Amino acid sequence: MADGNTFKTDLERSQTIERRLCDIITQTGYKAETTQDKGNYSGYDIIINNRKTIELKVDYESKRTGNIAVEVSKVINDEEQKSGLSITTADYYVYHLPDEPNNFYFILTKNLKAIKDKAFRMVRGGDNNAVWLRLYRKEVFLPYCMKIDVRKIKAIDIMKLMAPTVFRIGNLTL
Repeated sequence: MADGNTFKTDLERSQTIERRLCDIITQTGYKAETTQDKGNYSGYDIIINNRKTIELKVDYESKRTGNIAVEVSKVINDEEQKSGLSITTADYYVYHLPDEPNNFYFILTKNLKAIKDKAFRMVRGGDNNAVWLRLYRKEVFLPYCMKIDVRKIKAIDIMKLMAPTVFRIGNLTL
């Protein structure tokens, strides 16, 4: 169970990674802005060129557990409410795993919603054990994502993500 200090520390670390991803995207020639200073939930974390949106997730437990967690709801005052994937307006979910500091894993939000049957279980976790998480084994989840290694990134890599054309990566159609 996370305490307030853990939440605050995780939030600060996640916001640093969010700013880093914005900087990386900006270096490829696109305008990327974070919504973290807006003070309210906007439905996404990053907006690129005022049109494509990203929800960034940093999974601090993935190395220890071998899993990727996706938030789908939370319990507030004994009432389950949609949250996370269930209410996001982001075009993409991007996962960052601290044990892979140079990699970001992009997946279209609609594709993440479509692979819910690949999860192996639902668990409660997060702050005060109030969040329902869908768990995926990393080896099942990551092939559905486009891996971006920031050491090798080029403008063309980000352009592929932002382009309206369709291309395939493994079993994933982007």
